[in-house]
Amino acid sequence: MPIRILIADDHDLIRAGLRSVLEANARFAIVAESASGFEAVEMARTYAPDLVIMDVSMPGMSGIEATATIRRERPGTKVLALSMHESRDYLARMLKAGASGYLLKMFAAKEILGAVEAVAMGRTYLSPAMINGVLQDLIDDGGPQALKLPALSPRQFEVMKHILIGQTLKEIAYDLKLSVKTLEKHRKQVMAKLGANSTADLAMIAIRLGLVDPWNLTT
Repeated sequence: MPIRILIADDHDLIRAGLRSVLEANARFAIVAESASGFEAVEMARTYAPDLVIMDVSMPGMSGIEATATIRRERPGTKVLALSMHESRDYLARMLKAGASGYLLKMFAAKEILGAVEAVAMGRTYLSPAMINGVLQDLIDDGGPQALKLPALSPRQFEVMKHILIGQTLKEIAYDLKLSVKTLEKHRKQVMAKLGANSTADLAMIAIRLGLVDPWNLTT
């Protein structure tokens, strides 16, 4: 069975472009399109899609509000956020609303197939530019004492922080004065404890659990 998709974006050309790319692949079927958050909610009720590609900024009901409503009414429907904003604020709001991925429009043509497949299969997706850019600003330098996750040791917290700012294992090993083998062991432990399968997973889980400060608060 193909993955049934609803495309929600207030720009006709973007919807047409996404439809063209996705319909060229037999794994995907576009069941509906909408140009507003209100329409997206109604069409999700009518067509029960497996996945919604949701523009973050739309007139009337925003993509953030629409995502929260759809996820509340249909928990089985996944949402992939589509945004022109490389912003920690929009990222955090979409994650809190229930989105499982965040795709930047500037990279949509290149990343859309992989992003849709990952989210539809229950994984998370984050545009690499978000990991390498915005997430670096999100890291909370308060140290392990600032966390509410006692399962992570101080060393594991340090490893997680270095992973999230985009460093390679060799770079992390050098900074923390560890062997690559020891570092790899710590990395596996961090991923296992947080239930992450990828760096994108780890980043989103860290935000959801409060390991980073997406709202830029001083708490």
